[in-house]
Amino acid sequence: MKRIKLVVAYEGTNYHGWQMQPNGLSVEAVLNEALSALLKEPITVIGASRTDSGVHALGNVAVFDTENRMPGDKICFALNQRLPEDIRIQSSEEVAADWHPRKQNCAKTYEYRILNRKIDMPVGRQYAYFCYFPIDVERMRQGAEYLVGEHDFKSFCTVRTQAEDTVRVIYSLSVERGADDVVSIRICGSGFLYNMVRIIAGTLLRVGTGLYSPQKVEEILDARDRQAAGPTLPAKGLTLISLEYEKRLQPEIKAANKDWEYLLVQREIPAKKKAYLLIYRCKEEDFRKLSERLLRQAARNGAKWIYMADIEGWDRERQALAGIGGKDQAGREACRGEEISGSGQLRYGGRIRDGERFGCYEMRRSHAYLEMEKTLGEPILRGNEAEGKGAESREAEKEEAERRGAEKEEAERRGAEKEEAERRGAEKEKAERRGAEKEEAERRGAEREGAKGKRAEGEGWAGRNPDREKQGRVKLCPLEKADWEKWLSWYNESFFDLPGSATYDRKTIAGQEEEGSGFFWICADERPVGTLVLGLEADGEKNGESTEKAVMIDVIAIKKEFTGRGYGQEALLCIEEYARERGILKLTLLVADTNSRARRLYEKAGFRTARRRPEFFCAGTE
Repeated sequence: MKRIKLVVAYEGTNYHGWQMQPNGLSVEAVLNEALSALLKEPITVIGASRTDSGVHALGNVAVFDTENRMPGDKICFALNQRLPEDIRIQSSEEVAADWHPRKQNCAKTYEYRILNRKIDMPVGRQYAYFCYFPIDVERMRQGAEYLVGEHDFKSFCTVRTQAEDTVRVIYSLSVERGADDVVSIRICGSGFLYNMVRIIAGTLLRVGTGLYSPQKVEEILDARDRQAAGPTLPAKGLTLISLEYEKRLQPEIKAANKDWEYLLVQREIPAKKKAYLLIYRCKEEDFRKLSERLLRQAARNGAKWIYMADIEGWDRERQALAGIGGKDQAGREACRGEEISGSGQLRYGGRIRDGERFGCYEMRRSHAYLEMEKTLGEPILRGNEAEGKGAESREAEKEEAERRGAEKEEAERRGAEKEEAERRGAEKEKAERRGAEKEEAERRGAEREGAKGKRAEGEGWAGRNPDREKQGRVKLCPLEKADWEKWLSWYNESFFDLPGSATYDRKTIAGQEEEGSGFFWICADERPVGTLVLGLEADGEKNGESTEKAVMIDVIAIKKEFTGRGYGQEALLCIEEYARERGILKLTLLVADTNSRARRLYEKAGFRTARRRPEFFCAGTE
């Protein structure tokens, strides 16, 4: 059994649409009959776009299954000999057995033609709607601008439509007047509701003839009421131009209009079957439908685990709780915050709750990211000292941070800068020596080709470990292009199962290096034991607060067989050295609150939690 794809053109005048009808001839019925006779077996085609009675097509798509051994690309020629003159197969080819024309992401393009002149023209009358009144094409273009993008097109579909979800995306909408007095409205979108294109054409025609202002189109869109829009123009002026199927999944889908804004990240679907949905804002009445639609879309595109966060709801709850005094019972009830066990703190899920169902998806809390930071100069506790002082010191630090305010933080920063300035002289010489050693290492690069993981003595950043036996054991070695594939393999293996982790490739490395990120091996005793990515955060403002320059630890991972040997903590010491050489006295990172092992490592190294990010909930499809 094989599946054949057809690209079908037809003039719809003599047919009752694409789909088989009990009371009239359809394009589908003609194709089924001709194919069954040609291939000597019962054939049923599946069409991509079920056009209405009288609508034409230049490139509709259909598939069928057959046991016949005729080559797929030859079927179109044999079939055309059996079809009437008003139906022609433009091409045929074999496709995957599970390829379905209505279950693929595609862009559909339609064109509606309006003949605009004083007297109708009998030639071509079955392909255009005639309008006697003068049409202002520029006004139509102005009105069309309101329809481009993602919107709820409930005003532009027939009332009896069976579609529960009336949201569609219009990629482009153009209005042009040709030399033949034909005004063409060409519209490309992700899909169309019943009679949607013909209603849009009727509405824009009223704008062009002066019955509606261009701004009226926006009012009609906002009304979500079919009675507010213009008439449904006759089918004969409409032609399905083409269907362009997506060849590779879009890494991200962004949408923003007056009613909502979101980001659907799909780049992890091919490798990990994971997608991430961030809803930045959405009207209350649209939130559930929007969420369910995007969850379905991600699942249809191959995601088995979809991580969703309500950014607006989370921020509103957090601010509301702060405004009414925080930890009292009324605050918890008003904001629906859930207490983090044993902490006295609240986590905010916004309009999502653990165990709540969105359509067929049950939402389960997954994780929230913690923004952690460290100002260099703070002591690094080790062993029993860390265990004995950990809880006590963290509580004291929390109380002190609340008390001292911005003024004391600034004073401490200036003190750290003064101390750093006194130390820079010796470190400058050290950096120059390291630079010379690095140049020498690069000169010997050709000799070291193939010796993976090996680095010249002294190259990289070695941390100041108080334990003299471990001094200099771990270094940060810049990643060379020859080692990209091995580094990528290590990184993707380390983070494969963690939610929120990105799959890196060669393009990712090249792009991030161009933006200023640094890629490293974590080396111990001259061999790689882990991977590291560092970035730089410039001075500026974040979440309404001023921020100072910092080294951001974007990725840090020790390969599984090397864990438990202290390499992670030593790598953090190396990163401190890396930051100091650049005159930077602050480190930042993100860690999932569910990654307790990593959190303990960072807390032991002197990092503190600066703020908590929104909660992610997982909608599994299995």
